Amino acid sequence: MSAVNHPHHYGGEDNPYEAIKIIEALGFGEGFCAGNALKYMVRAGAKDPAKKQQDLEKAAWYLNRWIEGDYTPVIPEAKYKYADIVERAQIFALKRHAGQMYGDLPYAYHLFKVVQVLERYGITNPTILTAGWLHDVLEDTETTPQELIERFGVEVTELVSRVTDDNSISGRTNKKADVYTRINMSPWESLGKDSLIVKLADRIANVEACYSGSQKLTGEGRDKCTLKYTMYKTEQPALHAAFADRIKTGTLVDHMFLDLEVLFHESPTL
Repeated sequence: MSAVNHPHHYGGEDNPYEAIKIIEALGFGEGFCAGNALKYMVRAGAKDPAKKQQDLEKAAWYLNRWIEGDYTPVIPEAKYKYADIVERAQIFALKRHAGQMYGDLPYAYHLFKVVQVLERYGITNPTILTAGWLHDVLEDTETTPQELIERFGVEVTELVSRVTDDNSISGRTNKKADVYTRINMSPWESLGKDSLIVKLADRIANVEACYSGSQKLTGEGRDKCTLKYTMYKTEQPALHAAFADRIKTGTLVDHMFLDLEVLFHESPTL
């Protein structure tokens, strides 16, 4: 296991100056473990297919160390209060979704892909990127709106709330219709449009995951991709119709909808 948890190029387990020991001593253990867990999940098998299992074991080791670790920063917490909000959201979301799965991958994979989609469309607004990391914390974890307000502010919380299913409503179709209504009723040039951008990034990431799964998986895993792809394709007309009056040719929202249409017309081999 030394190649997984104490690789020699980091100094080795017996070296008191091993990189992770120094980083944790300086108070950056959480970010270091979170970043490495994400890195090894995303690149698993990409550099060397024969080491995919080892990469995933490394990701699991860093996640467990992060969850179980008692990190007490040497630098006072107050000095972190103005740290980059997007990085703080990433760490917060990865911790809150720890143990949850996205198919056969850790849920962190989906969060990373949603933010990656936002960045691909040129999004640099930290509020939107923060909401990308946090878009499922109200729906799928014990996080409360008040906690989000205290940690990330009202604007981020309102964005996340707009794309969150109301679990008191029965039926997926009704839940999605409620989300679309809440987005449409928001001030469009700020909260409404930004909420829709996050919603579309989430949908694009999910549909693209169907492509990836259809190419890489077999048997039951591939069948699940087929079902999800069909579900998203069936829902697309209602999603588009809900915002038809809002879509202006040439805008970012227009491009995102067009790219979704392309994904549904160029079906993966399912």
